[in-house]
Amino acid sequence: MCATCSVEELAKSHSEALAWLREALERDSRRSGSFPASGLRDAWLLRMLRASDWDRESALERAATSLQWRSELDYDAIAAFVRAHPRPEEWPKGDVMMRYLPRHIVRTNAGVVVCQVEEHKDYASAEVHTTPAERRAFMMHHAVQACELIAERDEASGKIDAHLHYVLDSVGSGGAPLSWLMHMMPAWRALTELGGLTATVGGLYFCGPTSLRANLFLAALKAVWMRQEMAQLVASRCPPEVWRGMEQTPEAQACLSVMLGRYTSEEDEDGPAEPFAPMDTDNRSVE
Repeated sequence: MCATCSVEELAKSHSEALAWLREALERDSRRSGSFPASGLRDAWLLRMLRASDWDRESALERAATSLQWRSELDYDAIAAFVRAHPRPEEWPKGDVMMRYLPRHIVRTNAGVVVCQVEEHKDYASAEVHTTPAERRAFMMHHAVQACELIAERDEASGKIDAHLHYVLDSVGSGGAPLSWLMHMMPAWRALTELGGLTATVGGLYFCGPTSLRANLFLAALKAVWMRQEMAQLVASRCPPEVWRGMEQTPEAQACLSVMLGRYTSEEDEDGPAEPFAPMDTDNRSVE
C-alpha cells in the first residue's frame, strides 16, 4: 500500500473492496440487528482492510466485531462525551485517576501522542479511591478519545498514515498490579480493534543502553521509553511534526518538562545510550 496515498486515492484504487465491505456490513447489520452500519467513514473501512492485509473476508470479520463491540460499549455516547469534555479530569472519576495516574493525549500532524508520567503513578491509591467498574469506564473513555483523535486526524489530513506514539518517562509498567493490567487490556483492545490500529501504531523504544523490541499489553501499542539525553534523542529520532505538535499543547509541555528535567540532568546508571533503531512500522497486523 502507498504510505503517502490519500484516502481519496486509496478509495479509488481499492474501490471494489471498499464497496464490497460497506455492502457486506450493511447486509449483516440488517440481518442480525446487532450493530449499526450506516454512515461508515471511508478512512475507517480502509483501516480495517489494511489491518487485514486487504483480505475482504478478514476485514469483514474484523469490522463486524468492531461495530458490534461499539454498540455494546455505547461507543457513540462515550465519543460525544469526550468531544464535549476533552480533559480526562472531567470524565467519571477522572479527577482521581489523573491525580494518581497522570497522562495526557495530544493530536499532532503525525498522529496521536499519549504522554504518561510513570514516576508519579500511584496504583494503590487509585485502586483505593475507585471501583473496578469505574477504572474500566475511565480506560474506555481514554481509548475512545484516542480513536476519535485518530479519526479527526485522518479527516484533517486526508490520509490514514497516522501513528500512535506512547511516551513514558521510565521503563516498564511502573509496578502496575496484575489486577490493573486486566482492567487496561479491554481498553487497549478497544483502541486497536475499534480504530483498526493494529497495523498503524509506531514509535521508538528507549531502555537503558540497548534498543528494546517488545509488545506493550496487547502486542499492538508501541511505546517510546524515555531515558538519558531524551531531548536530543527525541529531536533526532522522533518525527518533527510529532515534536512540534506536542510543544504546542500546554498539557503536553508540562508533562514533557517533567521528563526533560529528570532525564537530561541526571546521569544514567546504565552509562551512555547507544543509537536506537526505529520500531517496525510495516503494514502487518500484530496478533
